[in-house]
Amino acid sequence: MKWLDRTQARDLLLALTLATVGFAYVAWVLCHRAPWQSAPGNQWELGKLLLGTLLLWGFGLRVLRSPNERVRHRPGLLIVTVVAFVLALHWQFAGKLLGAHFSLTKKSLGSLSMSSCLALGSGVLIFLALSGLHLREAWRNGILGRYLGAAVLVIVVLAGISFVLRDSHHFHLHHYTWAGFLVPFARFSSPFSRTSQAFLFGLFVEGVAHWGMDGVWLPGV
Repeated sequence: MKWLDRTQARDLLLALTLATVGFAYVAWVLCHRAPWQSAPGNQWELGKLLLGTLLLWGFGLRVLRSPNERVRHRPGLLIVTVVAFVLALHWQFAGKLLGAHFSLTKKSLGSLSMSSCLALGSGVLIFLALSGLHLREAWRNGILGRYLGAAVLVIVVLAGISFVLRDSHHFHLHHYTWAGFLVPFARFSSPFSRTSQAFLFGLFVEGVAHWGMDGVWLPGV
């Protein structure tokens, strides 16, 4: 029995290609490194990115179609999703444009500037709106219970590990991390879901290419 049919193999190959090209673009054009070179202090980040892309694809990342249907997306929607992916590769420019500089750590969130507060607040509102739309899609597709259960499981696992390591490590939620966690939840055929997943995948690629796939539990409290 084949693991993948021809259509699935083509979709996976396209996802891996987008990850490779996105990494090379961020490294070479935006960070002025060799296209294959990892961020300072990191090694083999392109390989890690491709393994991460393979894992995300197994959990619902799709380029040509949503994981719960066999129908190819319309060309217009495919173009929109590619544009969303490319825009996400320029994530750092959004922070510079808005004058917002912060990370999702306790220390950083405790000393936010006004521009950072506005950027964070806007991001939270967009996230809540998209979450509501995706919950509606999950209900329409009859998977609301499993969908919520998976989200709760992710949160419980992260909170549990953070609690165990609380005396020696602190939790740092890199944007490649939260984007990667959210990719499988944007899994529906509606345009907003396909566009959301493409943007999140772009953020995942940009984060790994720009900063490296650093751990989320860092030494020190």
